[in-house]
Amino acid sequence: MSFIQNLINGHMLYQLGCDVWNAFVDISLAFLVKTPEEIDTNLWTVVMDNIYPLFLAVGSALVVTFFFLGLYRDVSDYRQIIQLESLIFILIRLGICQAVIVGLKPFIMAMFQSGQALSRMIISRMGFATGSAYGHLASSSEYLKSGSLMFAGTIIGILFFIAALTCGASICLSVFQRIIKIIFAAPTGALAIATIAGGRELSRTASSWFQEFLAVILEASFMILAIGICVPIMAIPLFPGSGVVDTLMSIIEPAFKMVLMSSAVRGSGTIFRKFLGMH
Repeated sequence: MSFIQNLINGHMLYQLGCDVWNAFVDISLAFLVKTPEEIDTNLWTVVMDNIYPLFLAVGSALVVTFFFLGLYRDVSDYRQIIQLESLIFILIRLGICQAVIVGLKPFIMAMFQSGQALSRMIISRMGFATGSAYGHLASSSEYLKSGSLMFAGTIIGILFFIAALTCGASICLSVFQRIIKIIFAAPTGALAIATIAGGRELSRTASSWFQEFLAVILEASFMILAIGICVPIMAIPLFPGSGVVDTLMSIIEPAFKMVLMSSAVRGSGTIFRKFLGMH
């Protein structure tokens, strides 16, 4: 009887929505402080041991192609006089390109570890830890549980559950999209680095890859920062009164706060790119 009553008055749906939201927050924070290797060792092994060498071989071959493209562009420009210094600079550029390609894998792993260390430092400085119920919602509403709203409570409970499911899934989706970006960016880096051998214009591809890779690495820290900023805001009661309107709004209030955190997490990457001029 109590089960049916809680289902009708919307209290059970409200509790379920809070539990879903809390689970999504825990999953998101857990994945944001892990390196790709820690997330799925088998997948990362396949990417770096099987796929990465393939792109590395293609990138190493393209170094020669881009080198001759850049050399041809320089010698075919009648306005530019090719001197010994220019030829030495071209050869130095070729050597730097080869050195960067050879050391790309250690650089990628070092960047992952640095990003992980920064994320954990932000979590520590903000005074919370993963799995510590940070960002959770209290899964109880005495007003709904009392049954005063009757079937109106059912509608509120359904809407609240949909909001919790949508916002929580949106945060998790942003986190997993970042992981997919990393899996695509890591092996294809050799192709982008090969363009350094072609000179200033062609090397813009390498510059774009470095910028995007840096943005993806640091995106986790900005997502954690967004969560850390929104959680204290979510704890502020917007309707502390005891009137009927304030009581009703206090039930709906967590849904607005979930939308706030979801929007902040999804938009953190865009904000970071704008700050650093990455478009």
